[in-house]
Amino acid sequence: MKVWISKDGKQGTITYAAKSKRVVVRFPVESDKLNIERYLSASQVFRIPESQQIDDYREDHAFPTENETYFRLTLNTLKANTGVHVKHKKPKNN
Repeated sequence: MKVWISKDGKQGTITYAAKSKRVVVRFPVESDKLNIERYLSASQVFRIPESQQIDDYREDHAFPTENETYFRLTLNTLKANTGVHVKHKKPKNN
């Protein structure tokens, strides 16, 4: 799985290999790259709905690299936690 990322006019990629559970971040600003890597390698809390009720969920504590579902869920919060925007399709100017 590969996604494109951007921040402050700079662009890069995040590649996730589900079989090896490995993440490769390519970004030109080293401090942002390290921040992304740190966030994607930290344990997260995932609230998984158990029914249609708003307060009926379980909390899974897991690493984003554990599986593709957790990884995708973590990508949804990447901008809020690192300031890096995620695009799931390759930008047209690349």
